[in-house]
Amino acid sequence: MISPLIIERYKQIIDENLDNDLETDPYQKLSHLKWMLDEIAGNDTQSITKKHRWLGFVQGILIAKKLTTVDTERDFTRDLFNGD
Repeated sequence: MISPLIIERYKQIIDENLDNDLETDPYQKLSHLKWMLDEIAGNDTQSITKKHRWLGFVQGILIAKKLTTVDTERDFTRDLFNGD
């Protein structure tokens, strides 16, 4: 299961920046990333490995757009994963 805290964190980052999204690639638009997060959270037919790949894609795009950093996300998720 993907922690709802992670999903909500990324949705908040997206919502705070949605009006400034000038992306032309439809797969990298913040609105598409938000749709992906909704699918991760609500699609019970999606495998956990697919959910993890999608989450990694969302994280990568948010980092590439400089809306977060690898260090920030590592520090945020450290206690959530706790080595499990």
